[in-house]
Amino acid sequence: MASNDPDLVQLAVAATVADISAVQSAYQPIVDLASGSVVGFEALARWPGIGTVGPEDVFAAARAGGVAREIEWACLIAAARGALEADLGTRMVLFVNLEPSGGAQSWPPPESALTVLADSSSNLRVILEITERGLLTDPAELLAAVEWARRDGAGIAVDDVGANPQSLALLPFIDPDVVKLDRTLIQSPPSAEGARALEFALEHVERSGAVIVAEGIETDRHLEQALSLGARYGQGYLLGRPAALPRSDPGRDSISHAVADVGAGVLLEFRPNPQIPALPSDLFAHARPRTARAELLSALSVVLEDQARISTEPLSVLTAASLTPAVLIPELTDRYSHLARKHPFVALLGVPVLGAHPAVHSAVIDPSDPFADEWTIVVVGPSTAVALIARDCSDGESGRGERFEFVLTHDRELVVAAGRSLIRRISPS
Repeated sequence: MASNDPDLVQLAVAATVADISAVQSAYQPIVDLASGSVVGFEALARWPGIGTVGPEDVFAAARAGGVAREIEWACLIAAARGALEADLGTRMVLFVNLEPSGGAQSWPPPESALTVLADSSSNLRVILEITERGLLTDPAELLAAVEWARRDGAGIAVDDVGANPQSLALLPFIDPDVVKLDRTLIQSPPSAEGARALEFALEHVERSGAVIVAEGIETDRHLEQALSLGARYGQGYLLGRPAALPRSDPGRDSISHAVADVGAGVLLEFRPNPQIPALPSDLFAHARPRTARAELLSALSVVLEDQARISTEPLSVLTAASLTPAVLIPELTDRYSHLARKHPFVALLGVPVLGAHPAVHSAVIDPSDPFADEWTIVVVGPSTAVALIARDCSDGESGRGERFEFVLTHDRELVVAAGRSLIRRISPS
C-alpha cells in the first residue's frame, strides 16, 4: 500500500525535480478478455529510491509547490524510456497517464522530453490516458494536450468513466479512442446511478466506435461483470499486477513478437485531429444561415437553457454572449449559476461573471476580437446536441447587436465543433 507520509511525498517531488530518473514505471498488463492475450500495458509511476508513495499524493504536492509540469513530464519520460528499453514495439499499446492540470505552460513539452517523445512516436503505440484529477481545471489546456497528442500519432483514453460526471461531460469534445470504465462499475453491485452513467458511456461508445477497457478486475465475478458491461479489454490483479517489463534478449524475439496475433484485438488506427474552427460562425460554411433580430435569438437561448435546466443528463452548457446588454448580465449570470449546480461543465464567455457559482467557467473577450461579435450557445450531452450559432451583421441603420446571421443546428458534429471553439478560449479555474 502506498504511503501518505508527507515527508516521503515531498522527498519524491524534490528528487524528481532534481533528477527525472528518480521516477520509474511499473507496467500493468491490458488483456483481451476474449482471448486472454496481453495487448498492452499501463505505465504507473513509482519512486523506488524513496519508498511506496502514491502518485496522487506526489502530484498534489507538486501542484501545491508549482512544479506539476516537471513531475508530469518526468513520469511520461520514464514510461516511454522503460518501454523503449524493453523493446515493447508497436504491436502493443502503451497507456501513459496524463495529468490535465499541470499548468498553462505544460504544452508543448520541454526540450528534455523531445528526444524520448520522438523515439516513442516511431517505435511505440502510445495512448495518453486522461486522468480524472482536475479534469476541468483548465479545459483549454486539456484540449490543447489532446490536439498535440493526436498530431504526434498518439491515441486518447479517458479514465474513470462512470464514476466522474466530468468525464462524461467531456467525452464528446475529447472523442477518445478508449473509454476506461471505473472500477466501481466493475466491483460494486449494480445501482441505478451506475447504470445511468453506464448508459451514457455506452451511447458514446456506440456512436464513436471507441473501445472499452474495464479497470479493477480482481476476481472472476469482476471479470463476468466487465464482460456484461461490454468491455473488450481489462486490467486488474486477476489479469496481472504492475511489474517491470522484461528486457529484450538479443537471442530471442522482443516482447512485441512474443505474443501471437496481438494486433488482432488492438486499436490499429487512432482518430485524427478534428478541425476546430477559430470562430463558431466559421461553421456557416456547413449550414445555411438565416437572418434575425436579437429578440428571436434571446428567446431561442432561453429555450435551450430551460431544456438544459430540466434535463437529467450530465450536460455541457457553453455560451458566448459578449453582446449581452449590461443590464441583463446579472440575470444571465444567475441562470448559469443555477445550471452549474446541476451540470458538470458550464461556461459563460465574454461577460463579467463576478458573483457567479464557482463552477461557472469564463473568459475575458477583447472587444476588438472578432469573437466579440459572436452569440453562441452549445448544449451537449450523451444523447443531446444542439447549438445556436450567430454572428452580428448589423448595418449602419441599426446598432451593434441588433441583427444576426444565425443557424440553429442539431448536427452533432457541428455542435461539438462549436463547443471546441469556445473551450479553446476558457480561462483556467
